[in-house]
Amino acid sequence: PAAIAGLQEGDILRKVNDQEITSTGGVSTIVRENLGQEITLTFERENEFKVVEVVPRLNPPQNEGALGIVMSNPIVPLTIPQAVPLAFQAAYQQTAALISLPGNLIRGQIAPEEARMVGPVGMYDMYSQLRSRDIEAADSAPTDSAANLNRLTLLAIISIAVGLTNLLPLPALDGGRILFLIPELFLGRRISPKYENAVHAIGFTVLLIIMFYVTTQDITNRITLP
Repeated sequence: PAAIAGLQEGDILRKVNDQEITSTGGVSTIVRENLGQEITLTFERENEFKVVEVVPRLNPPQNEGALGIVMSNPIVPLTIPQAVPLAFQAAYQQTAALISLPGNLIRGQIAPEEARMVGPVGMYDMYSQLRSRDIEAADSAPTDSAANLNRLTLLAIISIAVGLTNLLPLPALDGGRILFLIPELFLGRRISPKYENAVHAIGFTVLLIIMFYVTTQDITNRITLP
């Protein structure tokens, strides 16, 4: 649909249905809310603003989105003092996206295949594909400062995801340990180590089963990035 409407690589989306766009997530949210309905895209090309009408597809082909585009953020060189607060902002946005993921899945705002769990094998597949894209970007523009952006972004996302997962109130994780310490703060005495160890053992077994399932999925259903 985007190609038919005349959009080209390098165009910068400014508004969707008169709503100003500040992130790729903002575009995705509005598009999902208007599948099968005509929307208005305002974009910038060579310092000129243009407006087109387009209808997001209800059932796009596999590995394609409703509009048939791949979005990325414009790259702007920053100094370290400028980058630090933006790094915290990006970490906050990623954390909020992960926390809201279950609710968005239930509401149907995110397709299940876009939210599957991945293990080390899946992470390696994604990293390899992003590495190829970074190499292509570096070959086409050797001076481009974004030549490693895809891989760095993935590593940042993994770091945040691992940190949040470790804080979940699940046995065998730090969050599970914290869960057992909370009653001690109010009761003034520790829960019996016998019960705590039993819960941790059961939780660790469940985690191993989940890890085995996720790894099996990563091997038999390899991830292909759009």
